[in-house]
Amino acid sequence: MSPGATGSQEYVVLPSVGSIRAISLWIYIQPQSAQDDAYPWKYLLDARTGLGHGWISTVGNSPQTSVGSNWHRAILHDMDTGARTDISGNGLPGLELPGGKWQHIYLAARSNFVDDVHLLGRFQASTGGMEDLAASLVSATLWTRELTDVEVDDLA
Repeated sequence: MSPGATGSQEYVVLPSVGSIRAISLWIYIQPQSAQDDAYPWKYLLDARTGLGHGWISTVGNSPQTSVGSNWHRAILHDMDTGARTDISGNGLPGLELPGGKWQHIYLAARSNFVDDVHLLGRFQASTGGMEDLAASLVSATLWTRELTDVEVDDLA
């Protein structure tokens, strides 16, 4: 993990990996009230180096997201309620990342890419600050292909 600009926040930068097609995350996103107000964007991930339009972030202190158009499918499993949400379409319209709960999140890109994926934030060089998402990441798995629904459900 790398310290953020203040030294108190953390994000993860994975080593550059080739042929990424999907990402699976076990994560607890802090409630929106616990998110830092300094920056409006809070990045779940940033893969724009290898996947143009390859970011996913919350907007302000809300569960609403801004999603790059190269992500085309998300499956979320809410560990509190057992609910499964499957969203498809360029930019994942309607995707929300609510805080205050454990979630399994599966994301599929439209094509394979090579990147050093940033998880839970990104460094904003122009301001010298972190655009981080206050969250606990238990695991992150990169896949070279899209998984089947059964495979994704088995991970949750």
